[in-house]
Amino acid sequence: MAGALATWSGSFWTHFSLKREAMQTLVEKLRSSSAESQDYVLRFCFGWLGSLAEKPPFTLQSVLAERLTAGDIRFKEALDSSLLWEDEHWDERVRKARESFQSAEPAFDDGDIPF
Repeated sequence: MAGALATWSGSFWTHFSLKREAMQTLVEKLRSSSAESQDYVLRFCFGWLGSLAEKPPFTLQSVLAERLTAGDIRFKEALDSSLLWEDEHWDERVRKARESFQSAEPAFDDGDIPF
């Protein structure tokens, strides 16, 4: 869990012998309370997760469903911009959370500026 994965290693993940362990570490970073750990995976590793498993693991789907339901725009944008697995591989929780997503971040309104 400690330390960073080399951001350049994603293109080699198909050759890793410890794919399950790599996925587990990345999911734990997404599950952590550290926004820094989450951001790191979302920015540098998320698009490569499909190289580590033939279908999205239950643990990853649980984290995604939870964060999407909570309105975390970072997870929505990462999922929308990636080409991970085809839609039929995602379970109903993820599909519903994605379809009904509502950002928890307030929308910026130019009228809110007090000057």
